[in-house]
Amino acid sequence: MKNKHRLLVRQLKKFCPNGEEIPEEWRRLFEAINAAYEASDEDRRLMEKSMDISSREMFQVNQDLRQKEAALREALLRLQQTQQQLIQSEKLASIGQLAAGVAHEINNPLSFVSANVQVLERYLEDFGRIFAYLDKNRHVDTADAESAAGYIQELNKLQDEIDIDGITRDLGELLEETRDGLERVKRIVHDLRTFAREDKGERETVRLDKVIDRALSIASNEVKYRAEVVKDYAADLPPVRCSEQRLGQVFVNLIVNAAQAMADRGTIAIRTYLDEDRVCAEVADTGQGISQGDLLRIFDPFFTTKPVGMGTGLGLSVCHEIIKNYEGDITVTSEVNKGTTFLVKLPAGEET
Repeated sequence: MKNKHRLLVRQLKKFCPNGEEIPEEWRRLFEAINAAYEASDEDRRLMEKSMDISSREMFQVNQDLRQKEAALREALLRLQQTQQQLIQSEKLASIGQLAAGVAHEINNPLSFVSANVQVLERYLEDFGRIFAYLDKNRHVDTADAESAAGYIQELNKLQDEIDIDGITRDLGELLEETRDGLERVKRIVHDLRTFAREDKGERETVRLDKVIDRALSIASNEVKYRAEVVKDYAADLPPVRCSEQRLGQVFVNLIVNAAQAMADRGTIAIRTYLDEDRVCAEVADTGQGISQGDLLRIFDPFFTTKPVGMGTGLGLSVCHEIIKNYEGDITVTSEVNKGTTFLVKLPAGEET
């Protein structure tokens, strides 16, 4: 008999009168109770053992999950860093392709600024002659009629040679042209720096028309010899929440692609509008168009229809990723020999 059963019987004997034995019926009942208790106790021990094993297994599973989560976070971080590097590399590749045009755009205003400075230097020399003459003759006795007449005659002769009236009229125009040229260079450099600088894609409140205008400024040399630009910007268009640099990269790419699609001089039409809660921008060209087969692959990495050396094949793929990261859409429609239209849609932001 089990120890627990003996203890139970010993306790019950205390209630039996005159030391009588416990009746056999009771004894069998106690044995059944004890057996049930022992079975229950065994189940308890098995349950505890099972729970202990389960706890250890659960701990190990949690450890594995934490390790896998850490590995996934690290992989995601590396992927995000790689994506940023890819976007920056494609941006720099675009700058490389546009470098000659940008240099030309800077050189043009600098050329006439340089020419204007040369003219201003000549005018300064002429004024220097007048000032030198005035200084030399500052002690002339104007009360002496003969001396005064000679002084005035010589001064008039000098004025006729120099054409003071013409210089005076020309100075304002020269200075205005010079100022405009320097402002043009300043604007191009600013737009290029804004476009080129590395950023992490952080969101800011951005005006779409300003982004497009800066993209046009950067790509102006690619465009002006190939197409006329027609702009139709919606009034009071809400801003969008994007990175200005990355959104600018999208439109530089679309505008350059549109210009390079022109076999003959054509038109690039840029339109912005609001479609419910989406700010939209269309870039449409009258170029050669894209075949239906190529349209299916147009956003694939490394796919390009341009000649070797004219592109990396990453431009539109990167554009697609940039717009998608800002919960937007970019789509394209095209017809061969008629033209192509890219449509960018972005969630409307709030005024700040």
